[in-house]
Amino acid sequence: MGGHVFISYRHAGPDSAYVERLTSHLETSGISVWYDRDIVHGERWANAIQEAIDTAGAVVVIMTPAAEASDWVRREVDQAERRALPIYPVLLDGERFFSLAHLQFEDVSTGCMPSTDFVEKLGSHISSYPEDLARRHQAAVPLLRSGDLTQATRILLGVVAARTRLLGPDNADTLTARHDLATAMRDSGQYTEAGKTLAAVAEVRARVLGATHPDTLLSRFEAACASGSASGWERAVPLLSEIVSAQTQALGPDDAATLRSRAVLADASSRFRPAESATQLREIVHKQTSLLGADHADTLRSRRRLADSISEAGHDPQVLTMLIDIVAAQTRTLGPVHPDTLDSRHNLAMVIASTGDYTHAIRLLREVIGDRTKSQGRTHPGTISSRAAVAVIVGKAGDWDEAIVGLKEASAAFHLALGQDHPLSLTVRQNLAVAHYNAGDPELALPQVRGVIADRTRILGATHPDTLHSRSELAALLVQEGSSEAIDELRDVLKLQGHTHGWHDRRTLRTGYALGTLLANDNVRDEAADILGSVHAWQTRLLGTDHPETLETAYSVAVNAAIKGDLRQARTLLKQVLATQQRVLGPDHAATVRSRTFWAKLK
Repeated sequence: MGGHVFISYRHAGPDSAYVERLTSHLETSGISVWYDRDIVHGERWANAIQEAIDTAGAVVVIMTPAAEASDWVRREVDQAERRALPIYPVLLDGERFFSLAHLQFEDVSTGCMPSTDFVEKLGSHISSYPEDLARRHQAAVPLLRSGDLTQATRILLGVVAARTRLLGPDNADTLTARHDLATAMRDSGQYTEAGKTLAAVAEVRARVLGATHPDTLLSRFEAACASGSASGWERAVPLLSEIVSAQTQALGPDDAATLRSRAVLADASSRFRPAESATQLREIVHKQTSLLGADHADTLRSRRRLADSISEAGHDPQVLTMLIDIVAAQTRTLGPVHPDTLDSRHNLAMVIASTGDYTHAIRLLREVIGDRTKSQGRTHPGTISSRAAVAVIVGKAGDWDEAIVGLKEASAAFHLALGQDHPLSLTVRQNLAVAHYNAGDPELALPQVRGVIADRTRILGATHPDTLHSRSELAALLVQEGSSEAIDELRDVLKLQGHTHGWHDRRTLRTGYALGTLLANDNVRDEAADILGSVHAWQTRLLGTDHPETLETAYSVAVNAAIKGDLRQARTLLKQVLATQQRVLGPDHAATVRSRTFWAKLK
């Protein structure tokens, strides 16, 4: 009894393609396979083949007319017969070999895989020694770390099948392989199935190893992450909180696993408390840097989450530099197509887009899409997210018709991959509605936005940031339509955002700006001055005087003051705005030209 199956075949197009598929099928069933894919012709090739046959448990012969005429196939069969090895003929094309007529053969002439009975009989000749399986498992670990999920998954499927058969489903090694397989599935975008597997592994580990064993807590953590990816991270917050508490007690607050879980929890909470999450992540990054090193994958992942939280909280200027450094470090240590690097490259492109450099952002995102399609597949949620992001930025750059095409494709893809109620599916629907409006179709867009609001309220709740964002978006569209409903909608959203996120949260400030400008246009000058003045003060503190949003609000404050008759305040503020815009945006930027024109009127 040997440790693998040897496949004898003729090196030709159809034969080779079938052997590739057969190998994957057998390895998924826990059967180790050897065929001459990696050796060169010559004496070394002949020796390698002889050794592979001599140490095999069985030989599979792929029968085709070309294989029957092959001297090498004939030699391989002769060697197998001399060693008295079990031979399993498989008929792929033509007729069975005369020399193997005494053996029962498996007919796969339609291109199908062999039957379950065939695979089970073949597996009975293979010795899956624990040490052999351990070597195969270890071979999959660096593939997981490098992001080669397809190859890692194929190996782990075989290891799980063999260990389950040999050691039992509750064996510690079997559970480790199942855990690693599930994380590979999760990273491949199979969130729901991965979450179920990880939860099952955690349950068995709790029974076998104990509820506070590090392996049990690790499986619970990975299951929570899969759940967050499958249905929205906010729903994973309670699970992650329990895990962090358990890890803190069992492992300590500064253990690497605890810090990793704390970072994910802070990131999952950032939609509701971005400033608090940023503070927590700064502490975690400091500890991970001291414990693991600045270039460790966990540290870099936390640094990216910190950049996201800072951006969410409103401190944009430093985020671009942070992400450039993170992408460089991840590219150097993990490689450019590692899932972590791809996520950071995507985020970097989005921050660049927020500065108004749409051409650069689109180019970077298209590069990310190409790499994600090759390494993760076209239907991976990450790939779809990047495709949707390109569509949105293309629209902002002026081509809303092309944006609509891209967003429709992304919406359909998310629907198939994650379901219509997933937060990402709802976000793309929202962006598609806005694209329809900007393309000149308000009759289609407004009902679509209302539909998203209804679904987000049902799924996420009335005060969820995404729900409130949709309502703010609706109000902005109603303003453009000249609807009196807009002011009431903005007042209600501002009140909810203030109580939910805080009155100084960036999202609240944006809504306050929209309401203030609308009130100013409606000649409610005093209330507009109060709201815009408060927004400007906090934007200056959070974003800085040079940020485009701060400058836009300052301009509105100046205009409102001028119309109210306070020309001194208007001139003082507008002079500052104009000088900053000329320095930051340039003299020919539209905002600068607008300020210069108004300044001329004030003078």
